[in-house]
Amino acid sequence: KVIAGYFCNLDNLITLHQRKADNLKNLKKYMLQNMFV
Repeated sequence: KVIAGYFCNLDNLITLHQRKADNLKNLKKYMLQNMFV
């Protein structure tokens, strides 16, 4: 039970970090586009 909960939390963390990374990528793309306008 404890291990299952641990892996569930791990999955949530990974999803959270991926979402954060995606947001950063989008922000970077947006900033680069605005720099060359």
